[in-house]
Amino acid sequence: MLDQLPENLIIEILSWLPVKSLLQYKSVSKSWYKIIKSRYFMSVHLKHNYVRRTNNCFIAQFDISQAGGELMPELIWHGEKDESNTIHDYLSLQHDPPYNYDICGPCYGIYYLWRSCVGEHDSHRPRRLWNPALHEAKKLPPMIMKPNISSNMKYFNEVCGFGFDPVTMDYKVVAIKGYAITSDRYGLMDYPLSIMIYSLRTDSWKYSGDLSKHYYIPRANSCHAFVNRSFYWLGSYEKDPFKHDVIIAIDLATEECQEIKLPDICIKGSSMTRVTYSECLMVYNGSIALVALHNQEREFDIWTLKGTTWSKELTMELDRWVWKPLGHYSADNNLVVFANYLNCLILCDPDTKETSELKVHVKDGNCKIVSAYKESLVPLNDRNFWDQSDEHQRILV
Repeated sequence: MLDQLPENLIIEILSWLPVKSLLQYKSVSKSWYKIIKSRYFMSVHLKHNYVRRTNNCFIAQFDISQAGGELMPELIWHGEKDESNTIHDYLSLQHDPPYNYDICGPCYGIYYLWRSCVGEHDSHRPRRLWNPALHEAKKLPPMIMKPNISSNMKYFNEVCGFGFDPVTMDYKVVAIKGYAITSDRYGLMDYPLSIMIYSLRTDSWKYSGDLSKHYYIPRANSCHAFVNRSFYWLGSYEKDPFKHDVIIAIDLATEECQEIKLPDICIKGSSMTRVTYSECLMVYNGSIALVALHNQEREFDIWTLKGTTWSKELTMELDRWVWKPLGHYSADNNLVVFANYLNCLILCDPDTKETSELKVHVKDGNCKIVSAYKESLVPLNDRNFWDQSDEHQRILV
């Protein structure tokens, strides 16, 4: 009966279903299998998925003391932990502990995970792409070294970003690497940082040049955001985790870098500028935005960047127990997540000025990072999918 319906109507109906159901429905008929595996259907499903599941689920990372003070990724559904989080099972099968991973994403339902242990050699450092909906992960090849790097230097610190390049129709990882003298493990050198880019289509890394100077860029994902094909990182000229001077922007398509000055943020009743308790980047109304939390005033500002001009969008009061912005829970609805001193997550809607508590508690752990979760049918290990021509790839956009 359903096969007698027009194909466009079948696509519309199926595209609203969760991935788990679609994986089962591929065996209903050859025509359904062909539809669900098509790039066009994946594109439609992703768009509907962003509407349908935006407010239901997100990824959170917690600093767990019993895991040696490392980061542990958790999948949160409707405010409750998902005990069937497949990343733990996958990493266990790879004899890799499921903690000490940083997460970038999501981008079309895919995440980038990497181990950022200080002193761990890059060739031994696990790097993976992860599609939770398909229970699929892909191990990335070892990162290459910068050409002609001095023999007495090695990579030391690293920050990463993950996104989709709409020009080449490709998922890409951007890693910004710093250096240290090999004889001095803790001796960071103020050399310009290097940019390494991984392409999923080619399954390879390449060196993309150096930044114009050295910056200190925090590792936490709350200091990085991706919007309109560009990555943005908070950075500073001096090593100070509570002070940011600039935003480092890298266009994923052109690979061009840009330094953006932060706005002059004035504290109420004071002539001081650029003094805030905590800051993070997010997406607000489709633009890159800075969330600045003033602890004494118990309020936060949202600034958006249009071209080269910063504009303050709003100021909103918060509960006195809130101490840190974590990022955006939903770019579509401008929702922001904060952490409080009771290890609770506070969901804030700047448009309605309403707040609510997400009842997520982790014993002996503090939340470090949050990101909205979206399901995706996009495969990671199917080389036939990624080897097809650009003409077919463009259906993904």
